[in-house]
Amino acid sequence: MRDIYQILREKEQAVLRVRKELEALRFCLPLLAEGEESAGASPAVPTNHWPAEAEPPAPPKAYQN
Repeated sequence: MRDIYQILREKEQAVLRVRKELEALRFCLPLLAEGEESAGASPAVPTNHWPAEAEPPAPPKAYQN
């Protein structure tokens, strides 16, 4: 049986990875929209209204017996 705290750490790391990926996509989205505007096409992507940074959750406290 796997350690529940190891599984929790893995899930938290996966959430952080997805947040970083979303941040990168949000950064690139306006750049891609600018490329469409210069090509003469109407912008299919609205202005980025997402928060630049979401508040990260508080770090987990150490388990104590």
